[in-house]
Amino acid sequence: MVTGKVTYVAGDRLIERQTNLPYYSVMILADAESLRAIGDFKLQAGMPAEVYIAGVSQTALQYVIEPITSTIRRSGRQM
Repeated sequence: MVTGKVTYVAGDRLIERQTNLPYYSVMILADAESLRAIGDFKLQAGMPAEVYIAGVSQTALQYVIEPITSTIRRSGRQM
């Protein structure tokens, strides 16, 4: 397993042609130490990968009020 950090997430969802399944294009910067740990295995651009992205954990209340607080923050900047 190689660890890394997400550096880019596409703003639009894409559709895979063969399976018609949606996905997002992302760029991940692989951790140098974990790349050394995999040895002779060579990663190349375009290789398929199964990626697990850890999101930010939040409570149900935070999830519900986030759109409200976000709107308040944005409206404060526009005044």
